[in-house]
Amino acid sequence: MTFDVVAFTAAYEAWLGAHIPLVPDDLRAKHEELAGPVVRFLRGTYYLWLRRVADLVPELLAAPAVPLVGDLHIENFGTWRDRHGVRRWGVNDLDELTRGAYPLDLLRLATSAALAPDAYSQTAGARRRISSSPQSSSRSSANGLAPAAHRSIAIAASTRPPFMSATPGP
Repeated sequence: MTFDVVAFTAAYEAWLGAHIPLVPDDLRAKHEELAGPVVRFLRGTYYLWLRRVADLVPELLAAPAVPLVGDLHIENFGTWRDRHGVRRWGVNDLDELTRGAYPLDLLRLATSAALAPDAYSQTAGARRRISSSPQSSSRSSANGLAPAAHRSIAIAASTRPPFMSATPGP
């Protein structure tokens, strides 16, 4: 059985619309943006990524829970000046903060790096760099992270449907 991304997105947007006001023109604009580079799709579909990780690599969810950024990806890092004018660098998007299995942020960040055209190519070489990371060679419970990253990259690259023209949602 295949996973119906369009129906899942429509259900998510209906749920979201029951909790906050949604602007139809903004949803259409978001769907158009999601039809662009696959890293944009990954960035805009955290709800879908979580569901697919739970379906395809459920063993990661058994890891100890820690505070998570949630929607972590390479574009969530940047610089800003604090109230004293000091330049700071770090995570700059914290609207999905939560608690969860510690590999989730690492997996999502690694997936976004592998998908980002300016940072890494989508070649086997990029996947090998992820596989040879310290986390993948460790004997700890993080040992499953590299194979999960490969599956996550495949998920992001293959589950993006041409649904943006259909504009699901309320």
